[in-house]
Amino acid sequence: MSLLPSNKTRSYFVHSLVGAYGLLKKIRIINPKPANKNDLTIFHSEDYIDFLLNAENQEFKEKLGKEKYEKKMNEYGLEDDCQIFKGIKKYCLLVAGSTLTAAHELISKTSDIVINWDGGRHHAMAQKASGFCYVNDIVLGMFKLSRHYKKIMYIDLDIHHCNGVEEAFYYTSKVLSLSIHRYDIGFFPGTGDIKSIGFGRGIYHTINIPLLPGLKKSTLMQIYERVILPAKERYNPQAVVIQCGGDGLIGDPLVHKNDFGNGWNLDLNSYWCCVNNILNWNIPTMILGGGGYSNTNVACLDAYITAKIINEELDSNIPEHHLFPYYKPDFTLYEYVGKMADKNIEEMVKENYKIPIENDSHTIENELEDNSNDNIKHYKRVTKSVPYLEHIIKEIEKNISKIEI
Repeated sequence: MSLLPSNKTRSYFVHSLVGAYGLLKKIRIINPKPANKNDLTIFHSEDYIDFLLNAENQEFKEKLGKEKYEKKMNEYGLEDDCQIFKGIKKYCLLVAGSTLTAAHELISKTSDIVINWDGGRHHAMAQKASGFCYVNDIVLGMFKLSRHYKKIMYIDLDIHHCNGVEEAFYYTSKVLSLSIHRYDIGFFPGTGDIKSIGFGRGIYHTINIPLLPGLKKSTLMQIYERVILPAKERYNPQAVVIQCGGDGLIGDPLVHKNDFGNGWNLDLNSYWCCVNNILNWNIPTMILGGGGYSNTNVACLDAYITAKIINEELDSNIPEHHLFPYYKPDFTLYEYVGKMADKNIEEMVKENYKIPIENDSHTIENELEDNSNDNIKHYKRVTKSVPYLEHIIKEIEKNISKIEI
């Protein structure tokens, strides 16, 4: 599972640190069953999977011919950030199989919380790879869960939008998909607009929370209280899937590569507080990994959440183990303090209101247009500045109230 070029050896770091803290002795380890082609083609196209699973085979390349092979590589997005690498077939079958195995644990009621830190590949599309993701284990896992659970809530905490997951469930009410993500011109993948709310039977079952740089814990908790929890109470899911990508940690090297102020202000406890609130619903829950491009930072996050789930407190000092030198210079759990301004609460947005002239002495909050009053003929426009977060939450709250009960 450490073969993925964008996260090379990350899985090794995660499980080594979890083991070094002695947590593996306190949880039940499940050996994943690798997926097969039939498992993958429940969501992915057969042509894409046929090519993907044979792409590194030299005989397959020669039989297809250089020109056609390169054309297919382009068609299936297997270039740039999703290049073919040695062991890709094994990796794809394992990443999908591990999440399918986790889904089986929930369905069989063997466990009520399952963790797969190697899962969470939310960008992979039905017919192509995208954003370091080749197969969408999340979609495959939720397809399996949906055979047993009629309503599944998906919550994505990765800083990037879950375009592959959204595509899969955009037209159905079987999954309520909620994504908290950075949204801006040039920020990958460029999807996840607040206006993307689902379609047909799936209308209002896609909730996008497009955020600005600097998201901090208190803002995330506000989103939980005003969006995540009300959406859950309205939808009443029977199972929950959380994608817990760690690229929202302050200083993530991919997000901050070109602009240090482009990411979020989250620390380990920020993630845990949100996850813990969700776990307190006492609904069967699958927790997956996702993004995060510092092996040591993600290892700290995953070990921290694992420990919290089983009510263990971790020493802030990294235990000595074979990867200990990589945690220099302080050799402690990720303890950075974010200093970025949270633009979600500091940046203001202008909202326009129509208010009746007859009542202009009232406050703006009470001066919303009442179309039922035919006697009011004249209005004036009033502009009010509100924080960006407040602006988008008010819009999202309207859509949550329209989710079919």
